[in-house]
Amino acid sequence: MTDNAFDAAGFITVNLDTGCIDSPAQTPMVVVPREVLASLAPSDEFLRAAREWGSRRGEVFAQSVNLAAESLDLFAQHIQGEIALMGLGRASLEVYGDALLVNIAVTESASNVIVEMLVQFISGYFSAQSDNVFTSTILENVDSRLQLFVGSVEAVAEMDAQLQQGVSVSEAIAVLHKEVA
Repeated sequence: MTDNAFDAAGFITVNLDTGCIDSPAQTPMVVVPREVLASLAPSDEFLRAAREWGSRRGEVFAQSVNLAAESLDLFAQHIQGEIALMGLGRASLEVYGDALLVNIAVTESASNVIVEMLVQFISGYFSAQSDNVFTSTILENVDSRLQLFVGSVEAVAEMDAQLQQGVSVSEAIAVLHKEVA
């Protein structure tokens, strides 16, 4: 990530005297293998904690830059760095009108708990950037590719409804764009 504006320095601090790992948001951290995390069940409490963690990390980012003056590229680089530092894959953003898609290339097929953790983390992260509540829905989870749609609660509900009717993602985005216009 040498061309990336995301600064990984200080993401975690390891204190060898106390045996603790901390993050800039004063969140105690632990390092565990992916298979241990994948073995957990995504309970309501787990999902709430993942969303709150995303929100705290998003707040740290929002406090460090003037979002109104920065480009989407800086925001994309920061979320890429956050997800990479968690060891959960490489993220990219796609914008289609008002629609935002987050693509995450993971090294292997992501378990349900990791997918749900990412959905909640990203929802909280985006919500921390504005006064609006954002949520995410899974568009695709195949092999090593996870694609999420991020939007307002209403937009995500409409996206889910369109997809349940068998409409393609691109057609659903077009429908959402027409409703916003």
